[in-house]
Amino acid sequence: MNRETAVQWFSPANNHAFAAYRYNFNDSETQRLTKQLHTYYKQRVMFDMDFNIDTDDRLYCSEMVYKTICAATRNQEYFITDNSYGRRIIAIDKLYRNPETRQVCQVRFK
Repeated sequence: MNRETAVQWFSPANNHAFAAYRYNFNDSETQRLTKQLHTYYKQRVMFDMDFNIDTDDRLYCSEMVYKTICAATRNQEYFITDNSYGRRIIAIDKLYRNPETRQVCQVRFK
């Protein structure tokens, strides 16, 4: 499994801009979130090329964030999912347009 470094992921060669957002978690939620992320990392979960939110054996990026935060907050309705091409998805904008987030930085390259 290839994991891109932050330098690669945020590279201006591949992006016009990026932003970072922070969620308002309490200490218990932060601990559960960290534990779940470590579990995914140890399991070496592969990227979900089918973008199927209803399975856990593979995860696409926004799905991993969605499932991790729902588990950490113990709230399966923390985000609103969408339907696209006949399946339920979590779009990236649903992650950062959540009322529980605040933008902490934004970088524009072009």
